[in-house]
Amino acid sequence: MKFTTTIVDAGDGTGDGMIEIPDELLAALGWHEGDVLNVKVREPSVLVLERLDEKKGAQTE
Repeated sequence: MKFTTTIVDAGDGTGDGMIEIPDELLAALGWHEGDVLNVKVREPSVLVLERLDEKKGAQTE
């Protein structure tokens, strides 16, 4: 599934960025608040987010 968004400054002076994931996308992916995500940089402007299975430490789709 492909989703395009903008990374915004966290606003806390750290220089960290954050993204908002719409509820509809979370539901479609079966993700929930508190899930652990792995972030991979594929290209300078492309991030791939994958949910980690906490029990196995493995990636899930």
